[in-house]
Amino acid sequence: MLESLKKLRIPFTILFAIIMVPATMFAGLTGRVDRTFSGDGKANLATTMATASDFGRDIAVQPDGKIVVVGQLNSSSIDFVVMRLNRDGSLDTSFDGDGKVTTDFDGNSDDAYSVVILPDGKILVAGYAVIGGGFADIAVVRYNANGSLDTTFDGDGKVTTDFASEIDTAAKVIVQADGKYLVLGRTRLPVSFTQKFAAVRYNTNGSLDTTFDGDGRVTVPVTSGSDTLFGGLLQNNQRIVMVGNAGADWGIARLLPSGAIDMSFSDDGVITLDMAGFPDTAYNVAQQANNRLVIVGSSGASGGAQDFGIARFLVDGSPDTSFNTTGKLVLAFGTGNFDLCNGIEIQSDGYLLMTGTSNTTGNHDFAVARLRPEGELDLNFNGTGKTTIDFFGRGDFAAESVLQPDGKLLIVGNAGVAASDDDIGIARVNTVTKNAPFDYDGDEKADVSIYRPSLGQWWLNRSTAGTIATTFGAATDKMVPADYTGDSKTDVAFFRPSTGEWYVLRSENFSFYAAPFGISTDVPVPGDYDGDGQSDIAVFRPSTLTWFINNSSGGTTISTFGAAGDVPVAADYDGDNKTDIAIYRPSAGQWWLNRSSAGLLAVTFGVSSDKTVQGDYTGDGKADVAFWRPSTANWFVLRSEDLSFYAFPFGTLTDVPAVGDFDGDGSNDAAVFRPSNSTWFINGTQAGNYTVPFGTAGDLPTPNAYVR
Repeated sequence: MLESLKKLRIPFTILFAIIMVPATMFAGLTGRVDRTFSGDGKANLATTMATASDFGRDIAVQPDGKIVVVGQLNSSSIDFVVMRLNRDGSLDTSFDGDGKVTTDFDGNSDDAYSVVILPDGKILVAGYAVIGGGFADIAVVRYNANGSLDTTFDGDGKVTTDFASEIDTAAKVIVQADGKYLVLGRTRLPVSFTQKFAAVRYNTNGSLDTTFDGDGRVTVPVTSGSDTLFGGLLQNNQRIVMVGNAGADWGIARLLPSGAIDMSFSDDGVITLDMAGFPDTAYNVAQQANNRLVIVGSSGASGGAQDFGIARFLVDGSPDTSFNTTGKLVLAFGTGNFDLCNGIEIQSDGYLLMTGTSNTTGNHDFAVARLRPEGELDLNFNGTGKTTIDFFGRGDFAAESVLQPDGKLLIVGNAGVAASDDDIGIARVNTVTKNAPFDYDGDEKADVSIYRPSLGQWWLNRSTAGTIATTFGAATDKMVPADYTGDSKTDVAFFRPSTGEWYVLRSENFSFYAAPFGISTDVPVPGDYDGDGQSDIAVFRPSTLTWFINNSSGGTTISTFGAAGDVPVAADYDGDNKTDIAIYRPSAGQWWLNRSSAGLLAVTFGVSSDKTVQGDYTGDGKADVAFWRPSTANWFVLRSEDLSFYAFPFGTLTDVPAVGDFDGDGSNDAAVFRPSNSTWFINGTQAGNYTVPFGTAGDLPTPNAYVR
């Protein structure tokens, strides 16, 4: 029957279905909030004042994965606020005791707009401070890693700089290759009261760097009127790009490292760009790997409306016509009249993530759009290329964004809670397709599921889409469920040792395909080894200790790794969204991990009779070395963060371990299938302990497919 169906390429019949949902309901994780962050993908950080508005301005990620947010806190006074979060969105109480630090300058209004993490772990923040009864000055603060002020920076950790006894504000702080601190902002000139782009450079001790235009300060006129800077960057050649508003158009300027205007940029060092014939503002800029500049902002429309705007420039400042044929693109996010883009991130594959605010839903929400490198909307991102994020049904405004090393997107701004009450709001969005193992309906939760060898049947108790059963395979086949098609749903699949063939039942439409790959003695080890969001067909050959990987992105990878008696334990141990070649050596209780981005790691953890149950138990995006000990029914987990371990009992001696994230919080749950009564026992990290009767005698739990 199987061979005849293979030739006809017709779908297998679904034998039993309680609920069926359209394939598009869970069409990919990209563009959806990451529910491993604060439980629902969103965190709001409030002060003690219920009617005060607090604003998140900028966000950065430390090398250890912790998240630093800066902005303005409105409590007894209006001050700089710096908050540090753990990876899961909770406040990091090792940072000043409660995860939050406020800094006041002179008892007046202060606001932090930009943050950078220094190589030594210190935190550099820039914004403005009102000193005395005068105007605002550019303000810079340096904190130690624990949140205390770094008094080696200008004696008290704080520096203010005045340009012309008028209003000066920092928008961006940058660390140069030589360690000096460059701050970009704006200054208001006396008499004319027009604003101009401004830059100031400091030595690492907080003093002004007088090699920068003679006194450490530069004022840049883009036009003869008011020019307001909102963003900037330092290029690889240390040239300084400044972007903002120039009259009614985008304003762009470039400086040499000395602070002088770079006349090689658009002939005179400045550019004004009209997007669509209405008032426009540039808010942010990023640089691609080929040194082209991508600038985003707002594009005015009729009736005072605004749209997302983006433009790309060549190195010399001329428009890059390979981008949308004109070098620029106006994107109406929705049907609302307010769409403003103020964040731009460039993924490693060249795709562009535009972040900002849209009132598509009637209220202002965080908004994200993803473009292909040539300027077209990426319809694989949330099905439309666009997504919005609402906090509490009120006005939410995004300010800035950053990509984590694992590709997830963090956005910070303010979340409307109630009238006259805004909290600092943070959202995290999945931008990389990464299927939760054994998640057959794409809801980010592993599903209780079994394979019945006697009938070749799969029974899937899908947590969102209901229970289905299908006949696919035979008693001698090996289960190899994984997301082979990249739709964020696990596909029913098996490996047939007698022929060395793989059979995959597509989750999208229940058609199937077959592919020869391997020999009868191979151990199937599917995984996303090339990081493209699709599991690759792969085998480990014990006879030659060779790994054969059929990359879905193209080509075959052949690697030798292991020793006689080793068993494969492939998983993503370094959090780079790529499955790593790895083995467990029962004879020595050793794990050898050939991590694709973090190098080789070997640890001793376990004994020969233990069952390997590797997975991400701590929610840091990295698989943890782990085993289940049948003799005691104890689970042992070696944390990927620091290689410390913990252990706990769960199950009985005759249980079958079944590993997966059943409650969808991003952390693996200990779970067992009890053959004696066909019951699942699940120790959910969020859902707690619960049982699910599912299966009959002789069934195999599919989450046990890769337990060795």
